[in-house]
Amino acid sequence: MRYYLFDFDGTVCDSKEGILNAAEYALKKMNIKNNLTRKEMEPIFIGPPLTESLPYYLGNNSADITLGIKYFREYYNARGTYENTIFDGIKEMLETFSARGVRLYIASSKPTKFIKLILEKHGVRRYFDKIFSPGLDEDKLTKFDIIMMAKNKISALDKSPIIIMVGDRKYDVEGAHAAKIPCIGVTWGTAEKGELEMYKADHIVNSPTEILDIDMRIMQSQENK
Repeated sequence: MRYYLFDFDGTVCDSKEGILNAAEYALKKMNIKNNLTRKEMEPIFIGPPLTESLPYYLGNNSADITLGIKYFREYYNARGTYENTIFDGIKEMLETFSARGVRLYIASSKPTKFIKLILEKHGVRRYFDKIFSPGLDEDKLTKFDIIMMAKNKISALDKSPIIIMVGDRKYDVEGAHAAKIPCIGVTWGTAEKGELEMYKADHIVNSPTEILDIDMRIMQSQENK
């Protein structure tokens, strides 16, 4: 059986508007001057958990980071979860995967609560068997931790699974490789130029259709064994 673990922000969902609005709101509430453009903020806030993003502005003071997370979520709870879209071609890709009998999961650093709300808003929650992501009180989970949670769950049910990570950032590639699974890097997210190549994503694709093409080759190679 083939199992795909999808990152969320920057891979399934174009969440830039809501995330950056929440980040700017939090910084303003804390009287932190922000000299970066929104484009420059993207790789800081889209991909890593807030415990890695906020120190860029707040240093490593845990009380400040906790307060920054509180303010970020204050905005995100009220408005940010509605300021997003699903990337073009994603829904059609999910439909094709479902028709092929492929098992799909989310593996993300975004809290589960927000992922569920957004997936349901866009009508694609039904395509994912399970969401592997932190709770609101689990900010210190790394991408590797989350991928391993998914891998261990799958391996307990299937003794010879084919597991593939799909994501847009170095965190996805690093986490997947540390978990000893391949990673497909997608170019429509927020990776900086050359990032996916530098971290040696196993495949780099420019559209959801190319993910389906890779899966077809995997399926055919399994049938030929």
